[in-house]
Amino acid sequence: MQIVYISNRAHIARETLVYVENLMPFITEAVFVCPGSQVKDFHFKSRIPVRVIDERSVLGKDFRRFREAGDHQFKNCLLRFSLARVKDIGDEFIMSDDDNRPLVEIPFSFYKSSNKYFGYYYYDLKKWSARETDYDRGQHETCGILEGKGYDTLSYSSHMPQMIHKGLLAEAAGVFQESLDQGAPLDEWSAYFNFGQSVYPERFHPPKPFKTLCWPLFPSDWDYDVRPEDFCFENFYPMLHENSLMFSDLPTRFDGALYAEIANEKIWRRTVLQKDFEAGKTSLWGKMFFLCRDMAGRFPHLKRRLNAMLPASRQAAVLNFFMSGSSRRKSDKDPNRRQPSTVNGFPTPSKMKILVNAFPMVNVNTGIGRYLRCLYQALEEHYGDELEIGYFDGKKVSSAMPSGPENLTRWSRLVSIFWRLPAYPAFFLRLCFHFNQERNFRRYVKDYDIYHEAGFFPFLTPSNVKIVFTLHDLSVFRFPQYHPRERVLYSRTFIPRRCKNVSQFITVSDFSRSEMKQFLNIPNEKIHVIYEGFSVPVFYPRPVKEVRGFLSARHLPEKYFLFVGSGDPRKNMEIIPEALDQAGIEVPLVVAGWSGWAGKNMWGKVLFLGYVEDDDLARLYSGAVALIFPSRYEGFGLPILEAMACGCPVVTTREASMPEVAGDAALYMKDPDDAEGLAKILKELVENPLHRRGWVEKGLVQAGRFSWRNTAEATFGAFEQTFRERNI
Repeated sequence: MQIVYISNRAHIARETLVYVENLMPFITEAVFVCPGSQVKDFHFKSRIPVRVIDERSVLGKDFRRFREAGDHQFKNCLLRFSLARVKDIGDEFIMSDDDNRPLVEIPFSFYKSSNKYFGYYYYDLKKWSARETDYDRGQHETCGILEGKGYDTLSYSSHMPQMIHKGLLAEAAGVFQESLDQGAPLDEWSAYFNFGQSVYPERFHPPKPFKTLCWPLFPSDWDYDVRPEDFCFENFYPMLHENSLMFSDLPTRFDGALYAEIANEKIWRRTVLQKDFEAGKTSLWGKMFFLCRDMAGRFPHLKRRLNAMLPASRQAAVLNFFMSGSSRRKSDKDPNRRQPSTVNGFPTPSKMKILVNAFPMVNVNTGIGRYLRCLYQALEEHYGDELEIGYFDGKKVSSAMPSGPENLTRWSRLVSIFWRLPAYPAFFLRLCFHFNQERNFRRYVKDYDIYHEAGFFPFLTPSNVKIVFTLHDLSVFRFPQYHPRERVLYSRTFIPRRCKNVSQFITVSDFSRSEMKQFLNIPNEKIHVIYEGFSVPVFYPRPVKEVRGFLSARHLPEKYFLFVGSGDPRKNMEIIPEALDQAGIEVPLVVAGWSGWAGKNMWGKVLFLGYVEDDDLARLYSGAVALIFPSRYEGFGLPILEAMACGCPVVTTREASMPEVAGDAALYMKDPDDAEGLAKILKELVENPLHRRGWVEKGLVQAGRFSWRNTAEATFGAFEQTFRERNI
């Protein structure tokens, strides 16, 4: 029997699978349907076979409609109904969300007996009153269609795995196809089970009440319409394990010895909280909060505004505060409580202790420093309750990220002086600097589980500390002529040696993974390909008025092409002025980015801005005719993504990683030396606004496939895998 997940959260799915392989013994294969960019992240090591399927192959001709849809409920329904067409999925399978975890051992008879299926419902759709979310709209839309067809109207979206018959799923999909074609946000669980119960009653047992703990998340979300008789699954919410919340002292990882006691404790705490809430055991302020919350629920725009001000984790904290933690304080007074065998409950959940070499953050906010800052901001935001992060700044370790150089001019001058040194003196200075940092580093690293390096190569560590090494590219191996001799010598001397000590590698593109295999002979199974993202609060299409004000303040023209990056020869910037001359258009090139290579007087019609802050960079992207990125070699190509997110068309090459990032949303040069072809592309962008607008829209869609949250999720998964290997 297969269990099939729709997921884009590898770190959540991985741990859920551990629960399944221990508590659902009849499961013989796990199938994960995920975005194509995450396929490699879902190839988990497990006692049961794991199959990973790109959602694009599942959706087929519906993929474009799925990608462009904004309604979450519609997308879920479209994808799950499409499972009926997948040959690799059996005639019967368990369909589940990635956060539905068993609390107790589940037998096959839980889902099917006497050749009949069980379906578990939790509400009557006719009674659903909320309307503010995609999920709510899906409940109402589904109810109307079910009533129109004379079917039952129970809600089976009960946040627990349920058994599906593939043939019946195909029939249900056919019945509701017209509604899907119109973009209706259907609840696929309710559509399937109500269709089956109404049309084929002989194949189903009577509906049974659901058995899901923490559904709803908050007792105040809605009144229980159906009371679970017992709890067999948990709707897992990481936020409930955060400091001072309901499950903060309970582990999230599966414990074979204690899982039953942990389940009992969770059930008891949630039940006490529910009873206290229903009995009105809240403070006056608490009652006022819940009253306001209920009133806001009647007005969708007010509820959305409340949710924006108080996201789910904050609302959980507010609820916990108003309930006064009674579920914990009464633990020794309740004679009906099922007591755990250990003293004071359970072991405190262990946090992974990560030490990151944050020295690149001390430098200007480009390249590796930018990667680390964005990644760890996302890790702190989404996994702060599961990670203890130390930032090594070259001298000491702090729990706070280091900031960039206080005096950028002085820093640039020192770097410039260093780059002018002869190769061997510079190599010797770099070695002295490195070993001084390594000496400082070794004072702290022994207290951590994992050391994350993203610079040149890892420091030496004690054997108990595992290394995760992010390697962006191998240009020093592929194009040594484009780098200072001392850097090439330094990298080629130490990278191959130190890679032997690395437990897991991260790289930012499939292209870079192939480079690692070729130059360093690193096996694919040790490499996690994790794409970078862009900062959504910063990189978005800026208003015209804002852009014009910035351009005026910096004395820049209203129409310009943009190049972002260093003057590194592999960036191939010198071809742009040549192409502009051939195009015969009076549009200058603006260059943004710190450079140790290029001089500011290389070309007369090029405007060099040097390093610019992120907000100004977003304004530059938003106002440019296009970003020209004619690079010969990149590990990822972050300016491509940031430009697209700001509504800026991108012109680039098909070299290295560029096609992975740009997809079909960029204009491509024939090759990096094709000045004539580049000239034609630039001329068309200037003279044909509709043509340019089409590439703006494509870019915005392409950028939406990337985010630092996705990067953080996958990186957290790599850390978890390394942590487990450390403890074997």
